[in-house]
Amino acid sequence: MSVYYPGDSCENSIPEYVCNPCSEFEKGRVRSVAYIYKDYLSAVVAATDDTTVWQTGINSGQIKVISEVSGTSNGGEKVAGTGYGDLREKVTGRNYTVTYKDPNYADNCNFYTELEKSRTWHLAYKTESLLHISDKAISLFVNNPVTENLEDDVVWNIEAVWFQKTPVCPVDSPEDIFDCFQLS
Repeated sequence: MSVYYPGDSCENSIPEYVCNPCSEFEKGRVRSVAYIYKDYLSAVVAATDDTTVWQTGINSGQIKVISEVSGTSNGGEKVAGTGYGDLREKVTGRNYTVTYKDPNYADNCNFYTELEKSRTWHLAYKTESLLHISDKAISLFVNNPVTENLEDDVVWNIEAVWFQKTPVCPVDSPEDIFDCFQLS
């Protein structure tokens, strides 16, 4: 005998799949990153491509932009729990890891040291033209290895990790925010 609860369902409405044979592919590499303070995240998420919102966050110190990096994202590794009934497992979320190298070495030790201590910042990372924003605060690990090779650059190696339940979806990136500039 099964039990039925009228009106209750675990199913959400699934939107239509978008098929665009003319779309261009997004090119890889984490090219820029930004750290967004937890209290300012909702403003950014509400207007991801609004340059004014980003500039206000930068000017107030609630967004920190690193304009030129080279890195990768693992895309989120599956985290699963016990399934029930005929389900072998249930996906409960994703563990994200974004790693990048920052060549602005000598002047940024204090920046990365303090950011590593904090647990109140979210990560936004930019690929060719799209932005990806974590919905949870990140944990950061920073190191600065030096090789024996006389031609190798000494750079910051950054690893940002976080867990979130849903995929990090791409959004439009604001114009000119990820260009290297100095605040006046």
